[in-house]
Amino acid sequence: MANRVLFYDRGAGEADVVGFDANGRVNLDTTNRGWRKSWDILLTGNFVGRNSVLLYDRGAGEGDVVGFDANGKVNLDFTNQGWRKTWDVIIAGDFLGNARSEALFYDRDSGEADVVGFAADGRVDLDTTNTGWRKSWDVLVTGKFLGNGKDQVLLYDRAAGEADVVGFGADGRVNLDTTNRGWRKTWDIIVVGDFIGNGRSQILLYDRNAGEGDIVGFDANGKVNLDFTNKGWRRSWDLLVPGDFLGNSRSEVLFYDSQTGEADVVAFGPNGAVTLDTTNKGWRKSWEIIIAGDFVGGGKREILLYDRATGEGDVVGFGADGKVNLDTTNKGWRKSWSVILPLP
Repeated sequence: MANRVLFYDRGAGEADVVGFDANGRVNLDTTNRGWRKSWDILLTGNFVGRNSVLLYDRGAGEGDVVGFDANGKVNLDFTNQGWRKTWDVIIAGDFLGNARSEALFYDRDSGEADVVGFAADGRVDLDTTNTGWRKSWDVLVTGKFLGNGKDQVLLYDRAAGEADVVGFGADGRVNLDTTNRGWRKTWDIIVVGDFIGNGRSQILLYDRNAGEGDIVGFDANGKVNLDFTNKGWRRSWDLLVPGDFLGNSRSEVLFYDSQTGEADVVAFGPNGAVTLDTTNKGWRKSWEIIIAGDFVGGGKREILLYDRATGEGDVVGFGADGKVNLDTTNKGWRKSWSVILPLP
């Protein structure tokens, strides 16, 4: 089934669920009104055993789990109260290995991280606090780094030049914490995908000033067992978006340069070296949000690009050579969408 997309307009307190046909044209646009205008963080995942959204209101210390029916209308909305108002980062993953999503909450000031799970009605049914975490983690990303069927978290401490791979047991407690030292302190962007096609996650690290990008993989203990540096990259990439754009059951990366209006589709071999780098020219320089998903239902990933100034959104797909083979513009969109997320 094709991915739908959630659009949240903070100013209006509204959220649309949007779907697309095989040509990338909007064929579903359902508006849900009366949403809070104070949601700070929105995450999508399989929190209740189906596609759902977790919304966090820092000021109120509340978190809603929201689900939708086949027409995009809200049919589940449960408010969990009494949450901390100090969570800095919230990410989602199947940390317990139960084929659904939990949320990891990180409080930098206290050095604590909670793993939170939800029941089918959206109510919290697991909340495990892990204490003694560093207060200096800059980046947290989720992936299946160990190849054990669960998600772990990669944490990057730029000042220390260190990165931990952290895993959890069925109770949400940390049961693996492996520190990898000697990392650069200059990584600007970190994205996750199965870039080398081995059925597990690696990370791509981009150093803008050096014009370099590393593919890094991990063994079953969370230690680095692959680290390949690709040199001679542009120093002007603004955004990196991973996805299976070529339909080969592995991840490539879309690089977008807003200054030149160009986008490269880049693929990697089993050692992490670039094997494909296709430049697509003539792109708008005004795309503000770019996300990946199976929007047209073909089994591979396209990208959705949003231009706030014009109120337009393009669905763009690629051929096996990385060249654009689908580019459909949808006009008349709001110019006030705050957050755009693919529903899994």
